[in-house]
Amino acid sequence: MQTNDLSTHIKDPARLAALHATALLDSPTEEAFDRLSWLAVHSIKAPVALVTLIDADRQFFKSSIGLPEPWQSLRQTPLSHSFCKHNRIAGQPLLIEDARRHPLFRDNPAIRDLHVIAYLGIPLVTSDLYILGSFCIIDSVPRQWQQEEVSIVQNLAAAVMTEIQLRTEISARKQAEEQRDGFAELNNRLQEEIDARRQAESQQHRLEDQLFQAQKMEAIGRLAGGVAHDFNNLLSPILGYCELLSADSDLSDRHKQYIDQIRRAGNHARDLVSQLLSFSRKQHLKVRPWNLNEAVEDFEKLLRTAVPANIEIRVLLSPEIEPVMADPGQIEQILMNVAVNAADAMPGGGTMTIETALRLLDEASGGMYLEVSPGQYAMLAISDIGCGMDNETQARIFEPFFTTKGRSGTGLGLAMVFGIVKQHGGNIRICSEPGRGTNFQIFLPVTKL
Repeated sequence: MQTNDLSTHIKDPARLAALHATALLDSPTEEAFDRLSWLAVHSIKAPVALVTLIDADRQFFKSSIGLPEPWQSLRQTPLSHSFCKHNRIAGQPLLIEDARRHPLFRDNPAIRDLHVIAYLGIPLVTSDLYILGSFCIIDSVPRQWQQEEVSIVQNLAAAVMTEIQLRTEISARKQAEEQRDGFAELNNRLQEEIDARRQAESQQHRLEDQLFQAQKMEAIGRLAGGVAHDFNNLLSPILGYCELLSADSDLSDRHKQYIDQIRRAGNHARDLVSQLLSFSRKQHLKVRPWNLNEAVEDFEKLLRTAVPANIEIRVLLSPEIEPVMADPGQIEQILMNVAVNAADAMPGGGTMTIETALRLLDEASGGMYLEVSPGQYAMLAISDIGCGMDNETQARIFEPFFTTKGRSGTGLGLAMVFGIVKQHGGNIRICSEPGRGTNFQIFLPVTKL
């Protein structure tokens, strides 16, 4: 990029007018922007995330997480320290693995003063295609940026622009209000919109925390199950060869003792694998009386952030439902796993139905995957209109590491569901036909308070 071209872009009057219209320059920090920077730092595992606005002679940090002093307090640097000013192509990320070796950036003082070695920046572009600055991630060591990391930062940059556009609209309305005396009704409407936005931000923050916790528990389960699976693959031939060697009559007693020691160590390792697999499917229960209707209502808000927009979610709650003794975190895992599977079964979109009801079960109740204890149960059913399953697949869906999703699946999700339901003394029934969707029913025993 030529220096003259860059200077012309930065000092473009129309671009600067669009930037000043946001009223964000020299404004205080705001939780809405800092939360997005925080999410970037923790998702990408990088020390610094910035929301940078490029003025005519400086870069201003609307949000900065992890920046060294004095820059963290100053919240700005001269343009001589800016990498973000080079972000001038809409939709095109700027990726730098090692600025010290880059012909355009190796002499930039930000390498020395701000410890900028690796850089990933996404332009912040208005609807009129003016580039206001960038949302960027910085690492103090060389780094090869992965496509998944680029996608995460692009999504967060889009959220930053949503916040900026909101501030721009608010600023424009305030200016109009100052120019037009007597528009009290407009002012009231604006205040209501701001209050609604704050409430929405608070709700979004809570849902993000819930989703992060659910994803973290799922990731721990996958890691534990994957390690145990690979370790078990190593143990099987070791123990198998021990059996073959033990049957060799030509071995001395001393060698047989060595083989017995290997076998004992292998069996102990297999016990550890079993414990690891058990951990991947269930956790220690912290049960309390829990109303499934309230649980589904709370989960519905979280679910709408986790499934594609082309999935319609219908909720049918029975007023006759009674409380169950359950661990809320474990039941949320059931809801998340089954609901995401239902969404995956409808890649082209469709309707997912979540239903609660009160059911009386006895020994004659058919189609169950566990033993039925007679009594009243609270039923939680999740159904889809997707591809469905044949009988062979239904017979194996709770097997650890069995999956129909190819490399994108681990085969641990429904195994975890099975373990949780069993631990709660509940039951499972599945009704499914190829091409006609699936109805996944969870039964939990009710408790009399």
